Amino acid sequence: MKSDEKLWKICIEIYRALYEDAIPSADFDQVWEAYGAEPFYQNYYLDNTKQEKIINDICKKYRLTKQETSRVQTTVLLGASPIGHKKD
Repeated sequence: MKSDEKLWKICIEIYRALYEDAIPSADFDQVWEAYGAEPFYQNYYLDNTKQEKIINDICKKYRLTKQETSRVQTTVLLGASPIGHKKD
């Protein structure tokens, strides 16, 4: 089982990939530094399906167990991931 620190680093890699593909595209590290805990993610959009694919691809890259993958998915999707559905 991977350490919490390793799983967090994987989450950061996922956030970087999500924001790179988001509309508008952004550098996650710069956004995080500029806004910190403020809900900046509301300014970015990336379809839920695309987000799930990115998360799953990166989890597979690191050969995470189902439990680890679930922890990473939950952390990312309930954290600072871009909005995954368009507002009506």
